[in-house]
Amino acid sequence: MIEKGESNDALYIVIKGRVQEVNPDTKEVQAQYIKDDIFDARALLKGFNHHRYRVVEDTLCYVLPKDVFLELYNENQAFADYFNTSFSKRKKMLEKAQQQQNLAEFILTEVDESNIQPIMTLDHDTSIKEATLKLRSERQDCALVALKGREHDIGIITRTNLLHALVEDGCHLESPIGDVATSPVIGVELGDYLFNVMILMTRDRVKRVRVSQKGETVGMLDMTQVLSLFPPTPTY
Repeated sequence: MIEKGESNDALYIVIKGRVQEVNPDTKEVQAQYIKDDIFDARALLKGFNHHRYRVVEDTLCYVLPKDVFLELYNENQAFADYFNTSFSKRKKMLEKAQQQQNLAEFILTEVDESNIQPIMTLDHDTSIKEATLKLRSERQDCALVALKGREHDIGIITRTNLLHALVEDGCHLESPIGDVATSPVIGVELGDYLFNVMILMTRDRVKRVRVSQKGETVGMLDMTQVLSLFPPTPTY
């Protein structure tokens, strides 16, 4: 494609195929370029190619003209920084950009049927034993409780709550779960943003929130589920 010492008139972005960068003096292959790789920005900046670029299989490339590349390079500092850094720094820049994109997507993600979990609602007088068996059979670790005689009409129990009630509080297997349920239950509406839900959980120090629509419970969202949707921080 390009011989050593020739001037380059474009930046190439590989769509498919494979291109080798070769030192013609030593015949050593310096690099290989495949899908989404780019070459040779250095030649556009220096004015000539240091190596030979040869196609080793059928290849298709995007071509960014030199004048367009230089205009971007001179007017966009982030663009210029990318081509002035080492490969490892470029990798970090790309990963950071990807993380920012993922974070933006997370911030705009709404609570909907795809990211909430089903949850049972049990009566106030359901016994601890019966509630434990139902949680186990449904493979759930929590349930809402329809309270009576208390300030709030909805409470929540978890398998951990029930265990503590038996071991620490001296409750019996037949004790009603309404007496040990936690209330009030923090809630959000279907359509709220996940980012706001995470802030709410952090502020109120809760691991679960009730999801409702027009006052009716439609599911539960827990911290583990929210964090699984949160973009991970890259490690280097």
